[in-house]
Amino acid sequence: MKKINDTVITFVLSCFVFALIFFSDKAKQGARDGIALCENIIIPSLLPVIIICSVLTRYRSAYVFEKLFGSFFERLFLIPAACAGAVVLGLVGGYPTGAVLCKGLYDDGRIDKECAKRLMRFNFSGGAAFLISVLGGAVYKNKALGVSLFCINTLSSLIIALITRKKTTPISKKGKADYPCLSDSLILSADSAVKSLALMCVFIILFSATSEIICPPRFLLAFFEITNGVCNTKMPLPFIAFFTAFGGVCIHLQLSGILRDMGVSLFDFFIFRLAGAVISFILSKLFVLIFPEVGLVSLNLTSAKPVLFNNSVSLSLVTVIGCAVIIFDIENRKLKSA
Repeated sequence: MKKINDTVITFVLSCFVFALIFFSDKAKQGARDGIALCENIIIPSLLPVIIICSVLTRYRSAYVFEKLFGSFFERLFLIPAACAGAVVLGLVGGYPTGAVLCKGLYDDGRIDKECAKRLMRFNFSGGAAFLISVLGGAVYKNKALGVSLFCINTLSSLIIALITRKKTTPISKKGKADYPCLSDSLILSADSAVKSLALMCVFIILFSATSEIICPPRFLLAFFEITNGVCNTKMPLPFIAFFTAFGGVCIHLQLSGILRDMGVSLFDFFIFRLAGAVISFILSKLFVLIFPEVGLVSLNLTSAKPVLFNNSVSLSLVTVIGCAVIIFDIENRKLKSA
């Protein structure tokens, strides 16, 4: 059976290679669109957010989140107080942020595999930057719509956190932990953020090239690649809430390496993403019944491609160069300490 599966996968991938070669013009155009999407939206809006959020959970400021929200999370969701910063900043920061912050806690020995699995069932959201700034501000020209989407997605995640709570979940009783200094926290955070966003951009470009060849229905595109699908497709608010809570297969694959390192099953993650999407869909249906004008606004929008930043090329280059310098500094320190 394994040999048959390997043969089928090899055949499909070979056909995919030939398709990329035979339809090279379409593939290149799709890849260009994916690169533009990463350049104009993903890197400028998410990279600074992920770095700062990661610093906040690695540096001594993480203890502040433990003091402010730790007791609340321990009692209501039965998760260690050490996870407070990762959950709060993960839901605010957006898609890769929650997974990156959880991985940081796992690498630092603050949580175990079981806790990481539990966190990744709900610590996943479109985040304020994407839902409010990108969708609400740039695409739909309606910040209130973006705020509504953010609240719906966040509430959906918290509902799953309540549903999956376990009395056997270990509660952290540790006092003030030994956190790295600010410079080390910044370097570690930049390193993990660059790796996560690089992987994210690679999958976006791959999916953009593939979708240009296959030409799937625009409505289904969001199921596979959320940014292109939601930003460039007209759909009602409940479906936007569904797809933004689900996140898209592209993002799931981007996080697969992080999930695997923490011992989290991709299938388990996928099932709870579907559950979160369904909950968001139901919540948004109720929201539209109470505020029908919001649903009408989203239905009457035309397809748009958001352009959030001017001079995005120079901004992206500066960001990449800065991160490269930091990573180079890490390697130098490793060599000196060896």
